[in-house]
Amino acid sequence: MQDAITNVINQADVQGLYLDGSSMGRLEQYFASGELRVRAAATISAALLERLGEAGLAHDLDVGAAFAGYAAKAIYPAAAATASALGKPTLGIGDGGNEIGFGKVHAELEKRLPDHTMAHKTPCGGGVFSVVPTDVLAVGTTSNIGAYGVVAGLALLKRDPLLCHSPEEEEALHHVGVGLGLVDGGGGDRIPWCDGIPFDCNAALVRLMRNIVERTLEPPRIRTF
Repeated sequence: MQDAITNVINQADVQGLYLDGSSMGRLEQYFASGELRVRAAATISAALLERLGEAGLAHDLDVGAAFAGYAAKAIYPAAAATASALGKPTLGIGDGGNEIGFGKVHAELEKRLPDHTMAHKTPCGGGVFSVVPTDVLAVGTTSNIGAYGVVAGLALLKRDPLLCHSPEEEEALHHVGVGLGLVDGGGGDRIPWCDGIPFDCNAALVRLMRNIVERTLEPPRIRTF
C-alpha cells in the first residue's frame, strides 16, 4: 500500500514528468496535515481513558450499574474526539442521557433533572449522564427512533427515499436481534421489542417517516375537483 508521498511521486514518474505545481501542492497539503494526524493519534490514545459517565464508566440507565468490559467501549468516545480533532462534524443520538452526545448538555441535565442522575446507585457516584459531547445531539423516545428521524432527514437532503429502510426490514432486524441473543431494553425479555416498544410499532414509525420523505419529494398534486 502506497503512502500519500509515494503515490504523488509515482504518478509523475510513470509519465516521465517532474513534479508540477499541482503535485507539489498536494505534498504541501499532506505535510501541513501531519500535525493534525499526530494530534488525532494522541487523542485516540488519551480517549482510551475517556468516559461516558463522570468517573470513567458507561452506565445502564435503569439501575445505574456500570457496564462490564468498558475498555472495549472506549473506542466510541475516542471516535467522537478524533472526529472533532479532524474538524469533522459529530452527531450523537440518544434517549436517556447516558449516551454519547449528552455531554453537550451535561450541566443542564444535572441542573434540571437532579433526581435522575442516579449518582447514589452508580458505583462511582458520578451518575449516569454522559460527559462526552458531540456537535449535534438528536434525542428520541428511543435512540432507534431518533436514528430513524436522522435518516429521514438525510433522505430529504439527498432526495432519495431509498435511504430509509422499509417496515419489513425493521421487523426482520428485530427478529434477527432476538436470534442473536439480544433482549428488550425495556424489560430485559428476549422478545422483538425495543425499549418497551413492540416491533410492529417501530415498523409503523419507519413507514410513516419514509412516507413523509416520499410525499415531500413528489411533484405537487393538483386537485381536479
